[in-house]
Amino acid sequence: MTDQALETRERILAGARRRFALGGFHATGVEQIAREAGVSKGALYWHFKSKQEIYGAILEEEEEAEALRAVFDPGRAPLPDDPVAFIIEQGERRLQGLAEDREALLLWANIWIETKRGQEEIGRLYREMTEAIFHRLQSLFLQVFPRFKGKEHAAEEILELLGAAFDGLVLQLGVNLDVVKAKRLWRYAVKRIIEGGDSYI
Repeated sequence: MTDQALETRERILAGARRRFALGGFHATGVEQIAREAGVSKGALYWHFKSKQEIYGAILEEEEEAEALRAVFDPGRAPLPDDPVAFIIEQGERRLQGLAEDREALLLWANIWIETKRGQEEIGRLYREMTEAIFHRLQSLFLQVFPRFKGKEHAAEEILELLGAAFDGLVLQLGVNLDVVKAKRLWRYAVKRIIEGGDSYI
């Protein structure tokens, strides 16, 4: 692909990201994306076969960026000395990034909405990406928390609960929670879910 073609593709993705974030997948048409990107519909269709394919490419970019921030990869860096603190730090960084990037925050909320509306292709794309990351995380989780070896089911449920807690904070960010409180609740959730401890009551 030439530099010009790559630049056009990036413009399409940036324009589509804005349109999907502000209007949602359902209400955004190919014409709007082309207009936002400053390209013809022909140029858009040269790069992408459909609106769904554009949305999938955006999801992959968003998920890849999130994975690079959130997953500790022993191939890239040593495992953290304090994995609980590391998980807290990565979650806080992601929350801060979403608080500063309104488009990203709206885009992720839209993924859940469109899946619930019955956009099965979006739901499938999202599940495939999150499952791939989940399996990588599960393997790494067992490396940094050896006490869970032989208790893979417990490790899996802990990761699912952490993911659900994080998603809940993201959905509340800018609605009922500011980023400071969201980070505080994330710290509490991680410590309680992984380490246990007395309840408030």
